[in-house]
Amino acid sequence: MKAIIIDDEKRARHLLSNLLTEHCASITSIEEAQDLASGVDLIKTNKPDIVFLDIEMPVLNGFELLDVLNQSGLDILEYFPNQIDFKIIFVTAYNQYAIEAFKLSAVDYLLKPVDTTELKDAVAKAEEAIKANNLNDQLNKLRDSLKQLSMDKIALEIPKGIMFASHNDIVYFEADGMYTNVQLMDGKQKTICKPLKHFVE
Repeated sequence: MKAIIIDDEKRARHLLSNLLTEHCASITSIEEAQDLASGVDLIKTNKPDIVFLDIEMPVLNGFELLDVLNQSGLDILEYFPNQIDFKIIFVTAYNQYAIEAFKLSAVDYLLKPVDTTELKDAVAKAEEAIKANNLNDQLNKLRDSLKQLSMDKIALEIPKGIMFASHNDIVYFEADGMYTNVQLMDGKQKTICKPLKHFVE
């Protein structure tokens, strides 16, 4: 996973980077930014999985991250078409911001000095959230594919099962008592166990 640390304190950035390198093997890439503006640039170019975000910073605080992404001259959705798809872990010396942090759907909230066990737990939580998102994305894609399939094809109940035919492969339907004959583009004809009125819609 790729991580970005946004913190105005150089020592805090390096310390967190070292802890991640030593204790979180799933983090394979770590970038650092000293303020929100440069952090946003890194987010756009690197597409991180996790952003470790300090709250108290000069000029702009960590809670303004999404505002800065929106105001940076390019639409957020151009970079993150489905959602803000990185996970945020706030890292701060002040505990009064916890409720506000979780309103922004942060994965976790770590107090400085960062405890190694809490850091590992936070990264594990982020991993689980990323996996859950990926699964949801896959299910949504499957759902869209099935919708498309149902729009492009029709199920024909032939005597030995069900045959799926594209609308473009069907020349015509012909009534045959309580059955329907379907003439296909390849010259074949199928008898369907349904009356013609079934196919009217």
